[in-house]
Amino acid sequence: MGIGSYYFKNLEGRIVHNDYWDAHITSDNEGAPLNYATTIKDSTNYSVITKNLVLWLDVNNSGTTVDGNSLTSLSTWKDAIIKPCSGFTTCDFGLTGVDNGRYDRLSGITVNFTTADTKVILYPVTGYTINSATATGSTKGKYDYPWSYLTGTTTSVKTGNYCTENNATGSTCSVGDVICLNGGFYQGFFKLDFEDPNPEEVTGTTKECNKEVVTTEYINVSPDATKYDLMPNNFNITDNDCDTGTGGWSMETWIKWDNSDCSNLTGDTLNDNFSANTGFFFYIGTRAENKFKNVFSGETGLYTCDGIIPLSPNGDEPIISNNGQDWFSISRPGFGDRSCCNGCTGSTVSATTATTYCDELSENALGFRIKPDGRIGYRKMTVAGFEYWCDDDGNVIDGCLLDPPSSGSTSGATCTPSSSNGNNSFFITGTTMEEGYSSSPAVLSGDHWTHIVVTYSQNTVKNDLPAGTLRFWVNGRVVYRVDNFIGLQLRALNEYSSKQLGVPYNISWGGGSQGLLESQTFGGPDPADQGLDIAKYFAGTFDGELSQLRFYDSTLNLLEIRNNFYIDSGRYCVRETYGGALIVQPTLDYCCGSC
Repeated sequence: MGIGSYYFKNLEGRIVHNDYWDAHITSDNEGAPLNYATTIKDSTNYSVITKNLVLWLDVNNSGTTVDGNSLTSLSTWKDAIIKPCSGFTTCDFGLTGVDNGRYDRLSGITVNFTTADTKVILYPVTGYTINSATATGSTKGKYDYPWSYLTGTTTSVKTGNYCTENNATGSTCSVGDVICLNGGFYQGFFKLDFEDPNPEEVTGTTKECNKEVVTTEYINVSPDATKYDLMPNNFNITDNDCDTGTGGWSMETWIKWDNSDCSNLTGDTLNDNFSANTGFFFYIGTRAENKFKNVFSGETGLYTCDGIIPLSPNGDEPIISNNGQDWFSISRPGFGDRSCCNGCTGSTVSATTATTYCDELSENALGFRIKPDGRIGYRKMTVAGFEYWCDDDGNVIDGCLLDPPSSGSTSGATCTPSSSNGNNSFFITGTTMEEGYSSSPAVLSGDHWTHIVVTYSQNTVKNDLPAGTLRFWVNGRVVYRVDNFIGLQLRALNEYSSKQLGVPYNISWGGGSQGLLESQTFGGPDPADQGLDIAKYFAGTFDGELSQLRFYDSTLNLLEIRNNFYIDSGRYCVRETYGGALIVQPTLDYCCGSC
């Protein structure tokens, strides 16, 4: 039973003025010994959980940063792969890299990757708006993204009540170097999509009437030829096989919701212009929509750096000679190959159509935020549609029923339930924004470092997609729970890989994503790139301080979360919290925000 891991104060009684009591029965990991820190006092005898740790940023560690201009992970995913082993070079990064300020021009950007580049790196977002397609240097964009690097910071234990009890370090703690945000945030990709590579141009010569004729043809390139995977992107348990996928993940961070140590507020940040989006401290998914989805005059006649793929979707597409089809007929594995209906009027919109995409954002854009009142929760893009009965032998055309009902009713459906094999089917009709927050404040503002963990565990199915339980933990306690939460379905956009480098498979720390707000093309900004969903719902930042970020390819359990919390508590001057059979939850003010 691993009883040694539970040898700590199981019952704690205090007189409190509150009407909420909570009880928790703890799992013991199927009887295995649990060597975790159970108090702040014994934290020096244990270490942070490293099993399934795929990303770890610590601003106070020189391995992560020395000045804040880039943040490098201290950990490497055990399954990270860069292929070919000789490395590879890309030359189209500028096409999308100008949109978040990673690069300063659309063309002429060549990036080399080697087998040593196995750690995720985040960079400050700047969002340049360049003056010309080939301009060098940075010119100011629409918005400001200020941040600063603070060295040798300290913090103090909150006085009053019992908050100083059992604190191992006294009244003042050394936090070390931190990032101070005033509208800025960090962003980076952990996977490059090469599932739809540009075709390869092959030339040859033939003889016609004793005359040599040069011939050119295009052949498909294997999507397995190039790989750049630094973190997992599939968290699903599939085919009822628990060995396939992890079925869970965990995000852990130390942040301080306070700007008293920061300066240089400009009044022209994302928060000033998108006041409903403030407080995003973490984001995962695609950082923007596809800027090349529609026809824009400024892209006419222009191609990717190899001269093969036009930037405009109605350009001269190469004819693939080795199989007679272009990449648009390739079904993306997992979520992206699902059929979807265009309003389910009897016609279909293919998920792989060049110019009209049924859905690219659902379960591919997820952010965590703290509302101005201290409540914590999430916002995401999720599937929209309706359910109706259809048996497996029903009249189905390309995944959409003939003359289906306009609502969830079965009335008017061509195919009807079968007594033997009827099932309830969900058809994607679009994308909608979903959000939810704790019922009461969970994070205190002011000079308080806060330990936040978000865990996801797959345990059910919703709308034919893997779903599970999402939990928000603040200082070692669950403050918000969401059941039947559709899990992440991270995927690339339906576009040639060369035209979306660094766009999908992104994470942000200290903010959400500005989408295409700062987007530029060779003909200037495309008006069609404005007002899209990612900018509308996720263009916001966390104003405060950043210290640590960890991401796990598994669901941390209670003791693992408490272990990490206890180990770091002394550094951030956070009071002792007790686990055990009975937990009393006083008000936030009473327990210093650690409820």
